[in-house]
Amino acid sequence: MSTYLIAEVNLKRPEKYQEYLEKVPEIVSSYGGKYLVRGGKVSYHEGEWRPKRMVVIRFPNRKKALSFYESDEYKKFKKVRLRTTDSNLILVDGL
Repeated sequence: MSTYLIAEVNLKRPEKYQEYLEKVPEIVSSYGGKYLVRGGKVSYHEGEWRPKRMVVIRFPNRKKALSFYESDEYKKFKKVRLRTTDSNLILVDGL
């Protein structure tokens, strides 16, 4: 069963986030991940949630998703994301 990493990523320091954008896709790919959504237009229809930027990555399974998230390769860039964005991130299993 696929696992989806879903993140709301609101940029605070876009210029410092550039390194993350350049390096992380290769790490994601090495764990079998595929970006389904990376930015793009967001429109609001119900509720109070108002994310400015969304990211959705499909991994083959939860083990691969967690391996990516907890990997030494990603650790450095996770710190960059946490410093340069306001973000929320979940993993959810699905089709």
